[in-house]
Amino acid sequence: MRAFKFLCTFAALLMILSGCDAMRKLAGRPTSEELKALKAIKLAEAEMARKISEEVKDTVVVIQTPAVPSAGVGRYRVVLGVFRDASNASNLVSKARKAGFDAVVQTTSSGASIVYVEAGDSKSEAENVLKRVKAQPFCPSDASISEKKK
Repeated sequence: MRAFKFLCTFAALLMILSGCDAMRKLAGRPTSEELKALKAIKLAEAEMARKISEEVKDTVVVIQTPAVPSAGVGRYRVVLGVFRDASNASNLVSKARKAGFDAVVQTTSSGASIVYVEAGDSKSEAENVLKRVKAQPFCPSDASISEKKK
């Protein structure tokens, strides 16, 4: 009985002096230092993911235009916007149509939605359409003229 008490006292004293890390190590579990390091790694990964997410929001969508020109009249068009979210493109098309413009949505192979208005065959005609569109309250400030591929 005396040996059992001694063994229990020794085990309790060992746990108190060495903390739970000795028992964790014996059990094959991570120690408190290893847990702190894992937590620091996870925090760093979360911060990196947040930064990447912020950068992705600010990136420009690369548009892969089709080799065949889209249906419609004219060589030029006025691009009103490019959207990742198709509902935003639909909202802009609705506003443009209410203002009397025949706005169209074209979806790229990457899933981006391009909203544009046909602008005719000549550069000067396209510039006139751009001026009329930019005079509208719905028009984004970065609307621009684009020439269709042949």
